[in-house]
Amino acid sequence: GDCPGVTIVTRLAQVNLWNKPMDEKVTKVHIGPCIVDHCPYKDTIIKKIKAKAGVEVIEGTHPYKPDNIFA
Repeated sequence: GDCPGVTIVTRLAQVNLWNKPMDEKVTKVHIGPCIVDHCPYKDTIIKKIKAKAGVEVIEGTHPYKPDNIFA
């Protein structure tokens, strides 16, 4: 509860370390609908990702999700 995205920077660092041996780099980060549609800390999390990763942040993952899927 009350997660202000405290682990996002740590997780980004881990992804970077895991990809380094393959000479791969993160180019974009997609934010899932659980955060985009429901998380009160969405803006804080996105700001942290942009500041630390310096890559494009895309809100959403799949364009096929209907807006009223849970209506």
